[in-house]
Amino acid sequence: MKSSKQWLITILIWITTVLVFLGLLICLSTTMPDYFRENPYVTSPLSGFLKQLIAAILGTVLLFFARLVPMRFFRKNAVMFFVISLVLLIMVFFIGSTTENEAGQDVSRFIRIFGLTFQPSELVKLTAILVIAKRFTGPKAVRITNKNIFKTIVWVFLLPSLLIILQPNFSAAMLYFVITSFTLIYSGVSYWRYLIRFVLPIGIVLTVGLIISRQADRILARIFNYMALYANSPFVQKIALFSKQIGIKQEIINLLQEGDTFQINASFRTIAQGRWLGYGFLKSTQKFGNLPYNSTDFVFAIISEEFGNILSGCVILLFFLLFYISIQISLKSQDHFNAVVAAGIGMHLFLQAFTHIAVTLGLVPPTGVTLPFISVGGTSLMIILFEIGILLNIASQIKEPPALDFSHV
Repeated sequence: MKSSKQWLITILIWITTVLVFLGLLICLSTTMPDYFRENPYVTSPLSGFLKQLIAAILGTVLLFFARLVPMRFFRKNAVMFFVISLVLLIMVFFIGSTTENEAGQDVSRFIRIFGLTFQPSELVKLTAILVIAKRFTGPKAVRITNKNIFKTIVWVFLLPSLLIILQPNFSAAMLYFVITSFTLIYSGVSYWRYLIRFVLPIGIVLTVGLIISRQADRILARIFNYMALYANSPFVQKIALFSKQIGIKQEIINLLQEGDTFQINASFRTIAQGRWLGYGFLKSTQKFGNLPYNSTDFVFAIISEEFGNILSGCVILLFFLLFYISIQISLKSQDHFNAVVAAGIGMHLFLQAFTHIAVTLGLVPPTGVTLPFISVGGTSLMIILFEIGILLNIASQIKEPPALDFSHV
C-alpha cells in the first residue's frame, strides 16, 4: 500500500504529464494556422509545435536535475541564482529581442540565445522564492525585523518589479508582487506588519514606475475597455463621473462607453461554441483570425472549443489539485526552507493559471498572463517543469511516521 508521500509524488507526476501533453496538442492546433497566413518566420506547419516540444524535452531534463540535486544546493546558491536573474533582466534593455505588443508598442522582454528566446521575468519568479526562503528560514536566517523586511522588499521585490515594468510588462510585475508577498508572509512575516508598513511604499514605487514607463494611461485604458462590457450599469456611470472629476483624459473615459471589447467577446464566443464535448482536436474555427492570441493569452478558450467545457472544467480542477498537492508537500515537510519553497511554487502555478482562466471567462481585464504548461512559450514551460522537479525533490524528503507494529498483540 502506498504511503501518503508516494501518493503525493504519483499524483504530481500524473498532473504534470497530462498538462504537458495537453499543452503540446493545443500548441499543434493553434500554431499550424500561422504557416498558412504566410508568416515569414514560420517555415513549416509544425514549426511552433517542434519548438514547444524541444522546450518540453529540455524542461524534462531540468525536472530530473531539480529532482536529483540535494535541496541544500538551492539553499546555498539561492542568492547567486537571484543575482543572475537580475542581470538577465537588465540585459533585456541592451540586447533584448524587440517585438510588438497588442497596443502596437515596441517591447523588449526576451533575450535571444543561440537562436532561442529566453524570458528572464519567468526565471526571477522562482529565484525570488528561493532567496526569500533562504533569508528567513534555517539556522542562518535573519531576524524578522522591519529593517530586514525592508531590505528584502527593496532588493527582492522593488528592483525586479521596476525592471519588469520598464520592459514594459505590468501584468508580470503584478504577478511577481503577489507571489513574492505570499512567500514572504508564508516564511513567517506578520501579515499586518507587511500590509501596513510596506504595501504603501510599494504602491508608490509601482506608480512611479508606471509614470516613468508611460504605461499608466495604457493600463487604465485596458481596464476601461473591459468595463465597457457593463457600460449601462450605474456603477460604470459613477466611475466615469469620478474619473472626469480627478482629471483623467476624456478619450480614456469615453472607453467606458465605446471601449473595444472584441477580445473578451471573441473569448466568450469561442468557449460557447465548444459546448459540452467540443468540436474535436484541430477543429477549432475561432483560431483562424477570430480570437487574438489564441496560443498564449486566450489558449484556455481554444481548449473549451476543441475539447468541450467538461474537459476544460477538468483542467481547472487539475490546477486546484496541483495547488493542493503543493501545500500538502509544504505542510508535511520537516524543513522550513523546503516548506516555504513548495508553497511559493504552488502559489505561482495556481495564481498564474487562475488569472489566465479568469481573463478568458471575462472575470478580470485582459492581462497577458499565459496558462502554465499549455500556452506557447518555451521559457515558461522549462521553468515550470524545473519547479515541478523541485516539488518532487521536496516531496521525496518527507519523513513518514513509523508504522505501528501490532504483531506482538
